[in-house]
Amino acid sequence: MYYLLGLFEGDGYQWTGTFGITNRNKKILQRASKTLSQFGNVKWKKDEKGFFRVLVIGRPAKREFLRKMRETKSSLNAENLPYFFAGKFDADGSSWKTRDRVKITYNINDPIEFDRKQLMSIGINSKIRKYKNRNAFDLEISSDNARKFVNLIKPFSVKDVVLGRNSSCREVSG
Repeated sequence: MYYLLGLFEGDGYQWTGTFGITNRNKKILQRASKTLSQFGNVKWKKDEKGFFRVLVIGRPAKREFLRKMRETKSSLNAENLPYFFAGKFDADGSSWKTRDRVKITYNINDPIEFDRKQLMSIGINSKIRKYKNRNAFDLEISSDNARKFVNLIKPFSVKDVVLGRNSSCREVSG
């Protein structure tokens, strides 16, 4: 459930009586689908590029899902943070090709400061940087902290997180 919370905060989809995950990585959608199935029948949506969303329809299911997400967030601790941040990274994370640096991108209203404090609670320092040319921010983790972060999430992330040593940024997906 913690992985789904991180994924939902990054790639969550909500409409009147509908909720789910929007992502182009089919492995991420498959993993989300398994957990979402606890709340109802999961539907897959695709377009000309392929699958891009898994969702559940139903207002009671949505109310229960959102209640469960609030409950899950309030119970975050050092033991379950690796799952949560693996979901966050799978939703909106990227790494540099040649530098030991990772980042997670947040929209202007996303809980970036909450996440920064959660990382600090487990000894991982990060910086908040304004995203260029967008109304967004990056939670940037570099050097030894990036290596700690990658080791933390690697067993639970769908993406193949790779660190390097130079300046070009890329998203690594598995």
